Amino acid sequence: MLAPAHMDAIVAMMDFTSPMRVVSGGLDGPVLAVLARADRPLTGREVARIAGQSSHSGVRGALHRLETQGVVIALPAGRAVIYQLNREHLAAPHILALAALPEELPRRLRERVRSWDPQPVWAVLVGPVAQGTAGPDDPLELLVVRPDEVDREQPAWRAQVDALRRDVAAWTGNPVRLAEHAVEDLEAGAAAELVREALIDGVDLAGSPGAY
Repeated sequence: MLAPAHMDAIVAMMDFTSPMRVVSGGLDGPVLAVLARADRPLTGREVARIAGQSSHSGVRGALHRLETQGVVIALPAGRAVIYQLNREHLAAPHILALAALPEELPRRLRERVRSWDPQPVWAVLVGPVAQGTAGPDDPLELLVVRPDEVDREQPAWRAQVDALRRDVAAWTGNPVRLAEHAVEDLEAGAAAELVREALIDGVDLAGSPGAY
């Protein structure tokens, strides 16, 4: 019997800059991610540039493989060939969902944290994941600001914070760093650098920095 999904022994870390690598370790994943987000057909060189791939021949090979599977459409455009995702393909909804994983995480976090009781004064996603630069080795970092009147060990509060930590690790496979502070801690200067980072490029999940 397998251990639960959040156990480190069976969960690999997610690459937020290339979510398609969840199902593909080669160039097919990055190529599909580019085409899934494109609002027009692209040349092979454009696909390679957007995907950050220097191997144009590798990208062409991936496009050819995906075309033979019917998931990519190749269209003649003068002397060139342009490519687009076949959105009628049975796999297209799943490809689009995988490409949108970086947006799905904040949505799911907001849904979870906004259901808390008691509510945090402020909850924010920080670090490389919030900045859009996270790779497979980066942790997922959260800052949670607790109301002063709520004790850190209050059962209801502790249960929801600990559950979030476990669930986020299960959702992504990445280690979770959750910094938890009371309002009075931050007013006294605690976690000042983390708060500055959150104000600059954090992704708000619940509450607001103005709430304290």
